[in-house]
Amino acid sequence: MATRRYSISPNTNEYTVTEAVGAAVVTFPIELTVDLANLAGTGLPPSRQMVLDALVDFQNWIVRGVWPPA
Repeated sequence: MATRRYSISPNTNEYTVTEAVGAAVVTFPIELTVDLANLAGTGLPPSRQMVLDALVDFQNWIVRGVWPPA
């Protein structure tokens, strides 16, 4: 499968992240889905750094935005 799903519950740590394969199905309060096939479609080789850069963008968006979202 080209999709990886990472899930975690609030008030836990990085050692409680669950990794799954396949389509996104909500199982935890906080989830991240990485579609490796679409990532490869950017014309650049998929890399860990691409995902980390996107996570920083998400973090910045959450920090600057209204919380909780409407």
